[in-house]
Amino acid sequence: KMDEDKKISLPEIIIMVMLTGGADLFGIIAGLAFGILVIGQILIITSFFISISVWLIVQSWLIFRTGVGLKDLWYSGASLIDIFTGGAVPFQTPGLLIRYFLTNNPKVAKVVGAIKGKTAK
Repeated sequence: KMDEDKKISLPEIIIMVMLTGGADLFGIIAGLAFGILVIGQILIITSFFISISVWLIVQSWLIFRTGVGLKDLWYSGASLIDIFTGGAVPFQTPGLLIRYFLTNNPKVAKVVGAIKGKTAK
């Protein structure tokens, strides 16, 4: 019963994917426009701040919704790559989708945790 309460519903997934997808799309556009003088640099800096803002919003929501665990590393790690590249490498949405999959499929999450535990030793 407890795992059922922590699952993330489809409308929640759609809203958060729209948020991260928008940030990733803006990052791609900013990365492609980087070569344009002044405008490209402004877009990359704006993309950096958008990526940080989206990460803070989504990560806070995930913590309040499902708690803290190893599954958070997937989204956080992907988001950090996205943030440090100024959004030019769109990793927030794939990281979020992996996080949703692990949250909604606890058996898979246990297998991934077991594999990570064996490789860490």
